[in-house]
Amino acid sequence: MHVVRGKSFAILCLSMLGLTPAAAHADAITVTGGLVDIFNSGSPTFEPGSAQLFGDGLRVGGEGFTFASGPSGASPGDTGQVTASFTFSAGHPFQVLVNNQTYTAFLDGTLSFTTARFVLPQPIDGAVRYEVPFTMTGNVRGFTRFSPGSEPPMFDVDLAGGGTFTGTQRFLPEVGIGPGVGGAFRFEAVSATPEPASLLLLGSGAVGLFLRSRKRT
Repeated sequence: MHVVRGKSFAILCLSMLGLTPAAAHADAITVTGGLVDIFNSGSPTFEPGSAQLFGDGLRVGGEGFTFASGPSGASPGDTGQVTASFTFSAGHPFQVLVNNQTYTAFLDGTLSFTTARFVLPQPIDGAVRYEVPFTMTGNVRGFTRFSPGSEPPMFDVDLAGGGTFTGTQRFLPEVGIGPGVGGAFRFEAVSATPEPASLLLLGSGAVGLFLRSRKRT
């Protein structure tokens, strides 16, 4: 007699009950390329935007809504910070790649962005422009329908990444920097930082080569 154990037994039970097991929630995927466009006029409303995300086994593109908040009312020379969000929302499915598996899915989820604090530059032609590092955390899920109800997602993954935000804000001398923020979060691969032990070995090798060349001289 064949005995079904563990995970297979659980799936079999769910199938007999007419239920579908939920997608596994995998470790966070690092986004190493792509960009998210944002625009906010300064009003407390969400504006249309788009996202393209690339990584190891990851290719996700979709439409949605963005919200951004920048250093409103500040003056050049002050320090500021930008926070923003992008929420997937579209009435049609997108073909995506998640964990090396292709899906045609309605996307749901939110990406949250935070830049490093930076010094606001002098305005040029009535606008302040800056480039500043950012970090992102978020989540994206895929469904077979636009309104899934209680339907479990086909995939459910956390995302993380970072890169450079290029932003623009209007500047009016009488009021300072305006509340509207426009720009793009461009993702970049994080370069590996040498470990202390590796740096020690490199340093020792350089010293050895130097002493050897002196002996020959």
